[in-house]
Amino acid sequence: MEGLDCASLLVVPHYHDGRRLEEDGELVGWLKKREAEGCEIVLHGHRHALPPPAVERWAGWRTWFLENFYTSREAEFLNLSQSQAVELMGNDLALFQKLGFGVKGFVAPAWLMSAGVVEAARDCGLLYSNSLTGLMDLRHRCFIPARTCVWSVRAGWRRVCSLAWNEVLFRSLCNEKLLRISLHPGDVRHPAVWRQIKRLIGCALSGRKPNTYGGWMAAVQSNQ
Repeated sequence: MEGLDCASLLVVPHYHDGRRLEEDGELVGWLKKREAEGCEIVLHGHRHALPPPAVERWAGWRTWFLENFYTSREAEFLNLSQSQAVELMGNDLALFQKLGFGVKGFVAPAWLMSAGVVEAARDCGLLYSNSLTGLMDLRHRCFIPARTCVWSVRAGWRRVCSLAWNEVLFRSLCNEKLLRISLHPGDVRHPAVWRQIKRLIGCALSGRKPNTYGGWMAAVQSNQ
């Protein structure tokens, strides 16, 4: 998109147990090109999916809602312990390093993660994470409020609600110092959603400079 010369690209090393990142030379090459142009590579979970349960268990209504309704069994880091998250993140960060990517941040699938996961990200030397409602400065243990516009397109009613909600939300956020717009690959397959996204990004670029999460956090942390 014209005027949008950088973005944070969230990368899943082994998406839904499909082709592994290190096996996909075309994708790795594309990511390297984008990184060279100013984009940032961000660790975004490991599989982006819950593993099959070893045994059936009932973890409560909140967990059921987040795992099965709010997401489609993709809340991978919602209930991980700190040690489990350190192991997953450590292995994936080693892979990114081997491939030549410099990764500074972690974003959990659907922004859902336990307190232990936040500590694990800090233990792994990452500088930031984020949630639906803001950025987490891991180095200084502080939270920067900044809600994001994001679309859900899995069902027709979700798309209709997303269009209405993001129109209102964008207007309420457009004067904020930090404005976040989060996209998923599937968004482009729905014309009404994609038209709204392009329009809102165009409005956001009027008088604003695009940045990455890493670039924003580096500026914040350098002033602290």
